[in-house]
This record gives sequence, structure tokens and C-alpha cells, in this order.
Amino acid sequence: MKKLSVFAAVFALLCTFSVCFAYDEASLSAAKELYDLGLLRGNASSFSADAMELDRCATRAEIAITVTRMLGKEQKAIYQKNAHPFTDVPDWAGDCIGWLYENYLVNGVSDTLFGSGENASVQQFCTMMLRVLGYSDKKGDFSYDYAVSTALDAGIVNEEIASRTDLLRSDMVIICRKALNAHLRNSSKTLSYKLYADRVITKQQYEYLNGGTQNTLDSFFASYEKNGVVGKAYYENGNILLQMEKDVGDYGLRVFYASDGSSFPVSLAINSQNGFTRSLVKSPFKWNEYVTLFTIHNAKKENASLKVAYTSSEGDLYDVYSVSPTIKVEEYSPYEVSLEDYFSDCRITLPAGRAYYGSDGISIKLSDKISNYGVRVVYTSDIQTYPCELAIESSSFGFVKGDVDWTSGNGLIDEITVHGLENHKNIKFVVISSTSEGELFSTNGVSPVISTFQEVNYENN
Repeated sequence: MKKLSVFAAVFALLCTFSVCFAYDEASLSAAKELYDLGLLRGNASSFSADAMELDRCATRAEIAITVTRMLGKEQKAIYQKNAHPFTDVPDWAGDCIGWLYENYLVNGVSDTLFGSGENASVQQFCTMMLRVLGYSDKKGDFSYDYAVSTALDAGIVNEEIASRTDLLRSDMVIICRKALNAHLRNSSKTLSYKLYADRVITKQQYEYLNGGTQNTLDSFFASYEKNGVVGKAYYENGNILLQMEKDVGDYGLRVFYASDGSSFPVSLAINSQNGFTRSLVKSPFKWNEYVTLFTIHNAKKENASLKVAYTSSEGDLYDVYSVSPTIKVEEYSPYEVSLEDYFSDCRITLPAGRAYYGSDGISIKLSDKISNYGVRVVYTSDIQTYPCELAIESSSFGFVKGDVDWTSGNGLIDEITVHGLENHKNIKFVVISSTSEGELFSTNGVSPVISTFQEVNYENN
């Protein structure tokens, strides 16, 4: 059995008999709002009071699914399909319970039983929702015994619900609706803002939940000391170039972006299509890289501004340690770094090569085979004037590893196809062999700088 989880104390054995209870218009209205947000589903394809079953107790399986949705992780749970050891979990709850179990957020009532059909309690659900808001009983923010009173103080439960033992589904929707407008622990952000920033709900839905109130970068981080590194930002070829005044460690680093076209700050992820790339690092192939430059992709130009924040984690649940002053995006950047200078301190252990424009992109041909594992490609061009790492098999601005030869035992390649650079000229590449396919890696060596030519006839070159 997995070690005791942060939600282990939440669940206890309860009676399983069914009783019907009356519900009021407030709970029906809250249920409709949650249904429209995709955070609640009933037993039918459309909303109705009967389909929401507000007049009965909620089960352990139902509150597990609700917590997964309130964390914004339902789609991730469906995609990952994490395993769990419980034999009593219905198919419709398996993905969410598997994800919670995998992330040490729930345990069962035994090694093999989750207790899916057992009634949940108000105390259990208050504990779970406090954790959704970032409260931690492990850190002493509250205890399970005082979960209901802490939830009262946080404004997510009322006195009537707090007086009950068993959790009604009508209670569940009221608590969830109140939680959407509650502030996260030690933050000016609300849960609804986090769901908006994580793209679980839309900007319009967020505005509706908050009565049209908008958050700027400054108000969003009002409770945090502006003790982060100062930086400058410039528009460049449809992207934003963000240059810090001194090196910053990259673990847990996040860029928050807002503009006239997107008034609500959005947390940008590393190497995502609408995120950012760590373009220039001081020690590019070691743990805890030190970054001086970022590229913000597909950025709108209407009075854009940024903040760089240090957080406790690379994942979705994190604490903010520090933030930079607001960085206004300017119109021009003179920044330029050559691949030769950038890799001047790195060992050249990979073979040389040449690159050619072809029908499927640019083909990089190496003079000898290298291991397929941990291959990376960095490039510069007339548009990208500083080294930028390409993602493997991404939908744009990436590369595909060539045909793999397993005959020698290791999986070797001597050709890589790069795509997304059709409008670039004077392209140069460096191929890297690294210890990992992930974000944190060490280098095993680099190739000499590879220039791109127009010839397509590989056989004669």
C-alpha cells in the first residue's frame, strides 16, 4: 500500500443507507453554475434538478471526482489513467481516483477497498476543499479535527452545513461555489482565478464568477514582496524577448503575462506553444540552470507586461517565493549571441555535419551515427539571433529524430529533420547529446556548428 497520503485522514467508514433531503434554490443555482463551468455533472446529458440528485448524500467516489475537478486536473487524470489498487471503484470514477492516489491525495478504507459508495462527511469534504485552496494540515495551517471551523473562517461553508455530519450533494455544490471566490492560502488570488489561469474555465466565466472584476499583474501579486530580479522585455518577430539583469535559477521559475488583449495574468509554461523557452543559460547543461534570457511565444502587443516569479515547484500546485517588479515590454531588442560564442566552453565530441532544405523541412546530416537518446537541437537564424533549443516532435518549431538503427544495440541516428523554420535564413545548428530526455539534464557533448545549405541532393554531399 502507498504511504499515508495527505488526504488519508479525510475518509472514514460511514453508513451507506440512502435518505432523501430537501434542497433550496441557492443550492440549485450553485449546481447550475458549477454545471455550466464543467465542474459538476449529474446522471443525465442536460441539467435538471433531478439529474443533479441534490437531495441525497454525496459518496466518497463523488467527492473524489469533485476535488479533482476543483483542482483543474480532471482532463489530466483522464489522459494519464493512473492505476490504483481498489476493487470497488466504478469505471466512471477510476481515472480521478487513480490520479489522486498516484499523487498521494487519497487512500482507501483498506489496501483493496476505496469505499466508493459510502457516504462522505462534511468534515471530510471541508478538509479536501481547504487543501484545494492551498491549506496544509501537514504544515499546521489547520487540523482535521478543526477542518469545519477553518472552512467557516475561510468562508467556504455556512453554519447550517457546518452543523451536519453527513455531506449532502446540495452541501457539496454550495461549498464548491463559495470556494471559487475564496482566496488561496496566503495569496491575493482566488480559486476561480487559478482555474482561469490553468485554462480550466474561460475569461468570460471568470469575469462572471467575480462580478466583472479584473486582476492586473500588480493587484495579482499585491501581497508579495517585489524582491525578484529586475529585467527588460522587447518585442521581436511576433514574440517577446525577456532579458534579466543577472542570472536567475530556472527551477520553479514562471513567467506571468498580461496585456490589453488579455487583462488577466496568465502563468506561462516552459516550452509550451503559448509559453516560453529558456533561450540563453549560463550553465546550459547542469542541474539548476541559470537563465538570462527567455522567449515568450505568440505574445499580444497591446501594452504587454510581465512578472517573473520563483515558486516551490515545477508542477501545478506551488507556493510563490518572490516576484520581479513589473516589466513593461518595449519595442526593440539589440540582443545577439552566436552559437560559436555560446558553446565556446563546451566539449565538441559529436561528429560534424551539414544541413539542407528539403520538402519536409531542414535535414541535418551528421558524418557519423550518434545515440538516439537525449538528442537536442539548438539554432540561430536571421530571425532568432540568440541560441534557442528546439522541442522534440513539437507541432511547430521543433525537430524529429531520424530513422533509428538498433542493429548495433544502442539505437543510433545520423539524420534529424527540423521543421517550422521555413521563413528563417542563415540558419545554424548545434546538435547536443545529453543525459536525459527531460528538462533537467547534463551534456555529454556537442557538435561543431552546422550551417544550412540550399542543396537537396544528399547523396552527392
